[in-house]
Amino acid sequence: EVTLAGPGEGQNSYDTPWLFGSYGDGLNEIAARFHSYVRSLHPRLFSHGRPVILNTWEAVYFDHNFDTLKALADRAADSAVESGVERFVVDDGWFGSRRDDTSGLGDWQIAQDVWPDGPKSLKALADYVHAKGMEFGLWFEPEMVNPDSDVARNHPDWILSPTTGRLPLQGRTQQVLDLTNPDAFDYIYGCMDLETREQRVMDFAQGRTRLFGTKKSLSGSGCNFQRYCHRAIFMGIDYEFNDF
Repeated sequence: EVTLAGPGEGQNSYDTPWLFGSYGDGLNEIAARFHSYVRSLHPRLFSHGRPVILNTWEAVYFDHNFDTLKALADRAADSAVESGVERFVVDDGWFGSRRDDTSGLGDWQIAQDVWPDGPKSLKALADYVHAKGMEFGLWFEPEMVNPDSDVARNHPDWILSPTTGRLPLQGRTQQVLDLTNPDAFDYIYGCMDLETREQRVMDFAQGRTRLFGTKKSLSGSGCNFQRYCHRAIFMGIDYEFNDF
């Protein structure tokens, strides 16, 4: 609700946010029109195309093990000429107690009962995929959390809620993390290991990554983030202009 002041008494006009609409024969065509519009606004961002991805979800669901996914990586690499697979992504189930969709979401630590350290670790799989000439990716849903998770039990105040002590209606046994909470944001960002986070900063500062979001307390205030902003998108939380 916006209340405007009377003449000569203060703000008496209001510029509404832009509203974008589309039309089409079904949701696919509508979505395609929006995609085309966004690409037209950022031509350099999309000039290199997106990598062809093999995602493991419908191949194994939550049934992760090294040998099965190694064999799947072999198939992807062997058929790369025909399929063009460039990135191999391990989907949901690599972390916490996430053996089904009712628990563990939000506990972004490698599940040792599924991926123990050693020759059949998750890192060993990533190294194997890289040796096959593909990029390696992990599925994240950082904004969501299962109530049956360590993070929700230890930090119930991190869950987005309309009022204190009352949660929204639950869907798919999930709630939403309040990433405006600095502690929740720091936890999510900190779940990537330090070397990975440092590499993300370097990739953006040197123009290799075109999308980047961070906080000053995590990335420091001396990084040259603005150098590539003419062809990239940077989201700086709690940054001021002179921090660049």
